[in-house]
Amino acid sequence: MSKNLLAMLIPSLFTNFFVMKMAEDSKAEALSDEDMQLFGNFDEWDVTDLEELPSFDPWPNGAHVATIEFNKTIFENSDKQKVPAIRMVLTYVSTEQLEDAAAAEEVKLPNAEDTYSFLYQIQNEFGQGALRKLLEPLAEATGITKTTELMEHVRGFTVLVVTKQRYDKKNDVQRMNITDIQLAG
Repeated sequence: MSKNLLAMLIPSLFTNFFVMKMAEDSKAEALSDEDMQLFGNFDEWDVTDLEELPSFDPWPNGAHVATIEFNKTIFENSDKQKVPAIRMVLTYVSTEQLEDAAAAEEVKLPNAEDTYSFLYQIQNEFGQGALRKLLEPLAEATGITKTTELMEHVRGFTVLVVTKQRYDKKNDVQRMNITDIQLAG
């Protein structure tokens, strides 16, 4: 058997084994009435009733309406050290204006409820500086200057964010930067 044919068959054989193993492990058991209630009216759904798959892609360059949330978090850096950070999560609502209106038909807009998050390390000046740039307009709009109080106060608020994509050479992906933010409405 040639190496190419073998290389093509191994993933297929593994997948078939995995699917058969799953089938053996999950012999169909009758669901209780209580369990069936968890499905709600699923039996009446059409395929188009299912939600779109969320996207984690950067939003196109332009102005977007989103809801905002901040959370304190700890993550491990590449040296396996615990690092305190602030995570900002934006949940997409709509697009107000694209940077390149002429290309609007070619641009893939996020799905409603898609999220994009940012992590700001608070133990270095770059993380603090980026977080400050985001919080200052919100502090000015609300009159709240204490960081934690401000972040808790604006949780769930609707904001207008201006986004700009950038290429991350290290990880070979597009990223999204926020160039401006303000409370909407």
